[in-house]
Amino acid sequence: MPWNPPAMSEAEEVPHPHLGPYRRRAGRITAPDGSTGLIYINVSVICTRLGGHLWWRRWSAPQEFVMLFVDCPDGLFDDAWLDGEDLMSEIDTWQRGEFHGHPYRDDEPTWYRLEWLNDEESARVRAEFDSE
Repeated sequence: MPWNPPAMSEAEEVPHPHLGPYRRRAGRITAPDGSTGLIYINVSVICTRLGGHLWWRRWSAPQEFVMLFVDCPDGLFDDAWLDGEDLMSEIDTWQRGEFHGHPYRDDEPTWYRLEWLNDEESARVRAEFDSE
């Protein structure tokens, strides 16, 4: 039983079965009032500790997870980590061309129309998020 998780692979080496079209992709979100913002989907690999004590640890197999960066139309910035069922639910909405803002406190999420950007535009958005 290893103390540390297995050596981390690149995300492409442990691909999520439905994440391919969205990996390192940016999208434009449009609110119901017509204002726009941006999202960026970054991916990485994670292992979770399944059990064990002290040096006897068991680790999950490496899996992809999403770091979602959101520049909301109202000027706020948000980020989230998504994996498991949350990620699958989010991918389902992305496939329909929708994105929902994550609710704060008891607020209802805002539903946005989602348009995916091309590779060049995605690289520009990634550079903008990296500089913030």
